[in-house]
Amino acid sequence: MFLKYDIKCPTNITSNDQIGFGVAKWSHIKEFYETDNTNPNFVFAPCLKQEHLNPNTKQKMKVKLAAQVLSHSVAAGIYAKISQGELSSEAVTTANVIANMD
Repeated sequence: MFLKYDIKCPTNITSNDQIGFGVAKWSHIKEFYETDNTNPNFVFAPCLKQEHLNPNTKQKMKVKLAAQVLSHSVAAGIYAKISQGELSSEAVTTANVIANMD
């Protein structure tokens, strides 16, 4: 998965068309997964499993797993967790990258 390493990229951080720079981090996705699965009754990204975060050699070649990590539901879930205060505001860059990939 290409997000295994941090990606430095320009992103549209604010809504008034100012370009900002940030770093999309794999750790934000891992942190989202851990906080998202604390409540089994409501999960933002039910398709995410442990194999998405720590794939073995064969799983790293599967496009399906990468597509599920880079899905709209993961981006929306990260935005929601940021607004609830469960994730840091730095994770918005990661959510922007995922939203633009989808």
